[in-house]
Amino acid sequence: MKSTVNVVVSVGVLVLVVSCGTPERTGTALPVSVSTRVSAAAVGPVSVRTVVVEAVPSDGADVRGLGVVGDFLVEAVETGAGAVVRVVDAAGTVVRGVDVARAGAVAGVHGGLWQLDSAGRAAIARDPETLVETRRVGVDDARGGLCFTGRHLVHASTADRLVLRDPVTFDEVGAVVLGGHWSAGRLVASVACAGSRAWVLLAGSDWVVEVDLDRSAVVAVASLTRVRADDPEVAGVFGAITAVGDGLWVAGSFRHRFRVRLEGGR
Repeated sequence: MKSTVNVVVSVGVLVLVVSCGTPERTGTALPVSVSTRVSAAAVGPVSVRTVVVEAVPSDGADVRGLGVVGDFLVEAVETGAGAVVRVVDAAGTVVRGVDVARAGAVAGVHGGLWQLDSAGRAAIARDPETLVETRRVGVDDARGGLCFTGRHLVHASTADRLVLRDPVTFDEVGAVVLGGHWSAGRLVASVACAGSRAWVLLAGSDWVVEVDLDRSAVVAVASLTRVRADDPEVAGVFGAITAVGDGLWVAGSFRHRFRVRLEGGR
């Protein structure tokens, strides 16, 4: 009489199923297979601490988009006189800018810069040196955040679906779909790419969540309340983030742009 054993491993549970059958004529043993699958949702995201390491003066314009091109920050801002995409040096000085219809997300790519224009429902390619428009692509939803992984643009207006786009044509080439507390029904203010991961700033909140794009999972969360604690003048909402080194640049309608370091848990 031959018994077969099926082993199924799930999170925290080991189940053995033993079944007996009639004798086999061939005498060939059937292999025992073990499959293991642990989802990120079962483990849950870890908490990451934010530490303010630098504050660079700003004019208080409402920053809606933030990116990095070379050694410069690129901001899309709303001012009392209208919307502007501008380049800012390390001291916080605006070195050049161009008027736009509405401030939205910006992202530097290899040899270029993309800007989202929700008023015109378009993505606009610009020369990163002159900010001159070089191309315009129609987009159904030009809200939310935009960043560049080095391979794809990541574009998101809601936290449950991050669209992957070609950095040259802006065509959609894929998507990362998320579920759970940190993504369901949440709007996105900004995204910041760091390799195969993206930090997502949840609109109207102090929360940023880290998404592993390869695993389609939220793996870490961090609060920006430390920025408010260090600077009592930070009273508005956080408008935009962009990745730098081991942390983020954070901006809004504030008198400073803040560089924060992300510590622990990852």
